[in-house]
Amino acid sequence: MRKNATDPTRGLSRSMLALASCLLALVASLLPVRVALAKGPLSIDVAQSFVVTGRVPEGVDGTFEYELAAVDGAPLPADADGGRYGFALTGDATQSIALSATGSAAPERIAFDHVGEYSYRLSCLGVAGSSSAEGLSVDNGTYDIRVSVQSDPGSASGLRIGWVEVRDSKGEKTDAIAYRHSFAGAVEPGQPGRPGEKEPEGPTVLGLRLPKTGDASWGMIKLSAAICVVGVVALVVGLRGRRDRRR
Repeated sequence: MRKNATDPTRGLSRSMLALASCLLALVASLLPVRVALAKGPLSIDVAQSFVVTGRVPEGVDGTFEYELAAVDGAPLPADADGGRYGFALTGDATQSIALSATGSAAPERIAFDHVGEYSYRLSCLGVAGSSSAEGLSVDNGTYDIRVSVQSDPGSASGLRIGWVEVRDSKGEKTDAIAYRHSFAGAVEPGQPGRPGEKEPEGPTVLGLRLPKTGDASWGMIKLSAAICVVGVVALVVGLRGRRDRRR
C-alpha cells in the first residue's frame, strides 16, 4: 500500500528538528557573550540621589561620605587608608570602583593577584563636614559585596574577575547599589507645588474669572468650544446647500 504523503508524524518530526536546531543556535550564540562579559571590566558602582523640597539652608549641599571596608585583608584601591577606602558624593552622582585582575592597584581601582573570593562592606557615614541640618534624611543602608577571582590561562595574568555579588541590609541579592537621601526644608510662599501655597487664579475675560489650565472644568470648556465650532461649520454648510437648491 502506498504511504500517505501527508503523514502527520513526518511533519511533527521536522518541526521538532527545526526547534532543536533553533535552540542549539541560540545556546551557541549566548556562550561567547557570557565568556566576554566574564572577562570584561567589572566595577562596584555606588549611585546616590538627593531629593530636595522647600528652601535649602546655606551649607547643605548634598555631600555624603562613604566607606568601603575590606574583610579579611581583601585588596583596596591605592589611596585606601588602613583597610578602608573612603569617598564622597554630591547631589545626584555615581562612584565607580574598577575591579581588575591585571596590573596594580590605583586610585578608584582594586587589583587582584590571587584566585579566591574577596569580601567588602559598603556603608554611608553621613553628611560631609558640618552640613547636617533639621529636615535632612540620610540613607544609612549597608551593602555586603563579594568578588570572585578565577583562573584564566588565556589571559596575561592568568586571572579574571568571575562574578560580583551584592547583598543589601536585609541580606537579599540586588543588582544595584543605590543610596537615596532627601531634604525637606521650610516652604516659602509663592513656590509652585509647595504645601501652603495659594493656587494661582485663572485668566479674566470680560470680567469673568476663567478656571486654571489643567482644571477639570477647563477640559469641559475646551470640549464645549470644540462642539460649538463643529455646530457653526455644520450650520454654514447647511445654509449654503439650501441656497444652492433654491438656485
